Amino acid sequence: MTKTIIWPVVLLLLIPRFLGAEELVKNVDQKLPNTMVVRSKTAEVIQEDEIQDKKRVPYKRRFLNLTVSALHDEELPIELPAVVHFKGDYKNVANAVYLKKINSIRFNPLKEGQGVLTVTDLKGRILIEYRLDVNRSKLDQVYREIQSLLADIDGIQIKILNNKIVLDGQVIVPKEIGRIYNVISNYPDQVISLVTVAPHALKKVAELIAREINNPEVEVKAINRAIFLQGFVNSKEERDNIEKIARIYFPEITTDKSEQDQVLKKAPQIALEGIVNLIQVRPPPPDPPPPPPKIIQIVVHFVEMVKDYKKGFLFSFMPGLQDNSAITFRSSTGTNEGSETTITGVIDNLLPKLNWGKTHGYARVLKSGSIILKNASEGKMSSTVRVPDSAIIQQGGAVQQTFRNVGFNLSVFAEIAGERSDLINLKIQTKVDSALANANFTENEVKTEITVRNGQSAAFAGLINNSSSSGYNKNMPQGRNAIISLHADRTFNRDQSQFVMFVTPLIKASASQGTEKIKQRFKIGE
Repeated sequence: MTKTIIWPVVLLLLIPRFLGAEELVKNVDQKLPNTMVVRSKTAEVIQEDEIQDKKRVPYKRRFLNLTVSALHDEELPIELPAVVHFKGDYKNVANAVYLKKINSIRFNPLKEGQGVLTVTDLKGRILIEYRLDVNRSKLDQVYREIQSLLADIDGIQIKILNNKIVLDGQVIVPKEIGRIYNVISNYPDQVISLVTVAPHALKKVAELIAREINNPEVEVKAINRAIFLQGFVNSKEERDNIEKIARIYFPEITTDKSEQDQVLKKAPQIALEGIVNLIQVRPPPPDPPPPPPKIIQIVVHFVEMVKDYKKGFLFSFMPGLQDNSAITFRSSTGTNEGSETTITGVIDNLLPKLNWGKTHGYARVLKSGSIILKNASEGKMSSTVRVPDSAIIQQGGAVQQTFRNVGFNLSVFAEIAGERSDLINLKIQTKVDSALANANFTENEVKTEITVRNGQSAAFAGLINNSSSSGYNKNMPQGRNAIISLHADRTFNRDQSQFVMFVTPLIKASASQGTEKIKQRFKIGE
């Protein structure tokens, strides 16, 4: 019995001498994973590993605590090549899948236990190592329920830590935080939410607001969960409209537990409103000086024509006798005394009279007036001359000569119908008095309101007068003693008069427009 026990022991002691320490490490490496080799290292083994590590790529080691039936996505700390190999005894406790798109490994824990996952490249170099510790928790059912309710929300992770389910990550839509809160409120002592709104989400909202406002002078910024509006606008209404647009796009405001417990406090206007309106309204610019009123030139022409025609015939044979007989008495101290009787008679108009003649008169009066005035204003012009009118004989035989003003009087009000119209409304009152060659006077007065287009002429008044008269034996001599009375006369008179008034309004840029033509006409400045 003693020999049987001693020989196996001796053989175990002699084997290292024949094989050597290096061969033993290689055999162990072939049978056991590296983790086991590390735990059973001797001084010689550590030295051999150090030689092999020089040929390896430096790798990272991670420790993961997993829960049975709770999927876990672990983000890789490095970028893996296109093809990798999974090695180790991890399959005893979990399955692992490489998700290249998100650069993560998804673990699906199957049962309690421990295992190692080693990720290597095609050359067998270790890139990363995971040490798995899978436990069974009483929160498995709660975990699965929360995962099914929140599976469509991107950006969150569900983990079991310290016997609690922890939700972590960032969401883009703030409404999703409210949904998470409604779900975890059913598990007040088992679930904790650390989910927040992603910072870039509010920046995207700020970009949408700026695009909708479309005002290069207004800047929209997203700072600390608030939208800042700053810039300049021209009116308070525009400022309020921009703020209304921003409030439509601004998401609901959420608070985390630190704010609810008043560990962190936000400014009231940011926490309650979310929109900080710093837009300033420019002061209104001073009113520009009104443009100068337009200038209107009114040209009035007055034309008057007078014609008179007279025709007369006269035959008269009316001789008369005038008795000039007289008796003259003389008394004298001389010798010649007595009386004289003289009988004389005178016959007048002894020869018959025959008169026939015609008279024809023509008078033409042309007067023109021009006045320049501002738009919607009144102008007056007068050009008269004093001429003798009649003589008045006063007591004592003194003669007083009277005069009257003869000429042209114009009063006009002109107004342009519209800003871009060329119609001009005119209120005209004019009076023209003329002295004719036959010592007669004519008076013409007109008052009217008309509308005339710029540059066109209109006859706004006119009168034609035509009169004729005939007379027979109207010039019979009276108070005469005629021996024979033969008298016949005939007269014919015809008078014609006509006057017409024309007006021409002209819109001018300035009062000096047209001055050069006047200077040329009257040769001024030559």
